[in-house]
Amino acid sequence: MILSDTVGFISDLPTQLVAAFRATLEEVLAADLILHVRDISHPETALQAQNVTEILGSLGVGKDVPLYEVWNKIDQLPSTGRTCRRSAPSTR
Repeated sequence: MILSDTVGFISDLPTQLVAAFRATLEEVLAADLILHVRDISHPETALQAQNVTEILGSLGVGKDVPLYEVWNKIDQLPSTGRTCRRSAPSTR
């Protein structure tokens, strides 16, 4: 198991710093399964998810690798936003 933290949200980092983290991020290429833990209460959570999807694609992560989202901080959403749904793994 490899646990990787992007040290905050990677889209906020300068391009040079993202390049420095690339070697660390490339470890995901060996993954059999990806758990994407999201701060679902963040105002830009959808944009963050889209950026992660784009970064994984740019690294060459295949669509055959199952990706599951784990929603963190769901308790901070209004009760109407807490609807949980079961779905297939993301197909990016």
